[in-house]
Amino acid sequence: MVATLETLIRVFERALDSIEITDPEGRYVFVNRGFEAFTGYGSDEAIGKTPRELLRSGAHSEEFYESLWATIRAGSSAIATVISRRKDGESVTHELSITPHFDEAGAIEWYVGIRRDLTERVARELSLRRAAELYDHQLSDPERAREILERHKLPFTESDLLVVEALRQGMLDGLDPASLAGLA
Repeated sequence: MVATLETLIRVFERALDSIEITDPEGRYVFVNRGFEAFTGYGSDEAIGKTPRELLRSGAHSEEFYESLWATIRAGSSAIATVISRRKDGESVTHELSITPHFDEAGAIEWYVGIRRDLTERVARELSLRRAAELYDHQLSDPERAREILERHKLPFTESDLLVVEALRQGMLDGLDPASLAGLA
């Protein structure tokens, strides 16, 4: 089955990811509903404007944007993790992929950009990283490790605490974890 142009347009408009088309100067000529949901800007507000005018957050250097533009102007696709500013002022982290589209003469006719929101994933990863650092710090002291294990009613032995201390001091660096099974 071959999809009709009408079907492709409906799919494009209803995609959850932000899909946008800009002219060679970077002005929006089309945005889908995903763009509207992601940025807070309606298509009537976006058409004719640039991402710089609407979404620039100040989180990236000029060199970052110059490198991105140099890549796509050279005819290559670019993928970057970007922090943008929504209409309501909220910062959002997203993956941005930009692909140039060429006319029959080989000149860039427009750019297609797709943005996928990573804000929640980045927040979860940061939370997990902070928790891991906290527990690493707390478990680096055998007495503190004992308190945590007792408070959470987790079974442990003195040899468990010796292994924690040996790990803290780097005495077990380079050993195969399977060989440690008999130590605990």
